Formats: sequence, structure tokens, C-alpha cells
Amino acid sequence: MKVMKNATQYFITMFFIMAAFYMTGITANAAGITQTGQTKNSVTISWPAESRAKEYYICIGSSYSEADSAAPIAVVPMGTTTYTFTGLQPGTKYEVFIKYKYQESLSTRPFYVGNISIKTLPEKVSGVNQEKWWYAGDLAKEAEVEISWKEQPEADYEYVIRNSKNKVVEKAENDINKAYFFKASNTMVYNIQVRAYVTINEKKYYGEWSDKAYIFPQPRVKNAKISGGKLKITWHKVSGVTGYDVYVSTKEKTGYKKVKTLSSKKSSVTISKLKGKKFSAKKTYYIYIVGKKKVGNKTYTSGRLYSYKLTKGKNGQLKWSFIKTAS
Repeated sequence: MKVMKNATQYFITMFFIMAAFYMTGITANAAGITQTGQTKNSVTISWPAESRAKEYYICIGSSYSEADSAAPIAVVPMGTTTYTFTGLQPGTKYEVFIKYKYQESLSTRPFYVGNISIKTLPEKVSGVNQEKWWYAGDLAKEAEVEISWKEQPEADYEYVIRNSKNKVVEKAENDINKAYFFKASNTMVYNIQVRAYVTINEKKYYGEWSDKAYIFPQPRVKNAKISGGKLKITWHKVSGVTGYDVYVSTKEKTGYKKVKTLSSKKSSVTISKLKGKKFSAKKTYYIYIVGKKKVGNKTYTSGRLYSYKLTKGKNGQLKWSFIKTAS
């Protein structure tokens, strides 16, 4: 009797489970759906045939709930168990649901084959740019650099940084859109390349390397002094730049005027006037230098984080005074 009772309970339980299935169409996720092919803008999937399926409904969205509630983008007939999505964005993840119409059911609600997350291949990284370059530790030899690039939603990244002799000084994989490195010379131009990758079915797929972007420090002012109503400035050269712009102001944050543009051979300059007036040893001045490197039609700059404060003609000092990033 106990066996009969247990069997009865088992069949009652299974009845309600099957009833829930037919009423809601809910089944286990994935159900053997696999991503079988991909490009930057397309993904192909396949799924096991449902013997009861009259036709399949293909739904896609940017999230699980969006895909589940989305109207089908395609209806494919019985016997078809593959589909290719096109017009997708590179390096992006999408959620997909496959549903089907049951041949013998009068219900208008679809049943579920299952769902899957799919990914497209990444495209060539663009927009690689130096955001900030900080001096660190030994001002001549240590730095921290922040790099940014145009992000692809589902991609991770690998970057490689080379010095002016094309020797690799840093190489790493990074899951954010910024890179940092240390022990860099504060008197040298470096170049960086970045590529994106995505992981599909436990395999990494890499995009193309970006074009080289050039990164380098803001030239550091050595000294400045006023004599005879003129301002003389000297700075540390940066190897590999093609020129310098010199800026001066009487205020730390605003009012800077570009007073001179010089070639890479120069490391000093004498300025006669600022906004039509001679320099006064009784005033405080703020100075900064921007390094430039022209490559083809593009000009890279060091940007400006630091200024040099010259107080009433006396010894000056390096000051952190962020105004703008590199370009």
C-alpha cells in the first residue's frame, strides 16, 4: 500500500509539473542551443529539433527580460534548426530566446526551446588617447599613465607599450578601458596599441590591433627667472617630440596665453612681454609647457597637469594644476 501511495504522489507531482510546462512554456535554459559561428556583425546559432514543433520563433534583446518579451524577429519552419542574426554591433553580447508552436496545441502561447547569450567578434579598437601622465617617485624615471579608448560593450582588452627604440616595456590584458604603467622615462615618447577580444565557448577571439597612438609626459620646467623685464624659461627635453608650446599666466587656473611655439631642438626661451606688458619681478607667474608630436595628419600632445609657479621673481616650484587632458 505504501508503494502505491508513493507512486500516486509521484504521478500527481509530475502531472502538475507538466501542466505548468504546457501552461507557461517554461523549460530549462539553453536546452542545447549553441553559438556555432560569428563575425563582427553576425552570429549563427543552432538548437536541437523539437519533434512537436510546427514552427520556431526567434527573439533577441539586450537583456534576458527584453529578449523573453520581445516579438519574434523571425519565424522558421519545422525542420530548420539554425539561424543567423545580422546587423549586430561588434564586441557586443545579446540574449536570445527560441520558442516554438506545438503542433497539437490549441493554445496561442509558445513553448520554449530555451535561451542563450551570444557575442559578436570585436572590431579594431579606435580612439586610443592619453588622458593623464603623472610624475611619480623619481621624477626622471617613474610615471603613471592613464590611457583610454573607445569601448566595445562585451570586449576585454590587450595592450602593448613600446619605447622610442620599439622595445616592449609593458604588455598586459585588461578588462577595463584604461591602462596604467610605471617605470617610464619622463623624457621619452612611447607608443601604444590596443586590441579587443571576446571569449566565446571558452575560446578567445581577438580583433585587429589599433593604430599606434603616441604617449609622452608634459615637459617639466627646470627653472624660470625674470631679469630686465623679460622672462627666461628652461625645461627638460622630451626625446621624440616634434615641438613645444609655452604658456604663461598670472593666475594658476585661467588666463594662460600661448607665448611661443618652438621646435624640438629648443629647451629654453626668453619672453619679452605678456599681453603687451613687460614682466615684473614683483608679480607671481604660472608657466607650463606642452609637448607635441606630429605623425602624418595627426598631432599628439602631452596635455597639461602641471604648472611652474614663479613667485615674485624668486625660486619657483612645480605645482599640480589640472586644467585639460591630452588630445
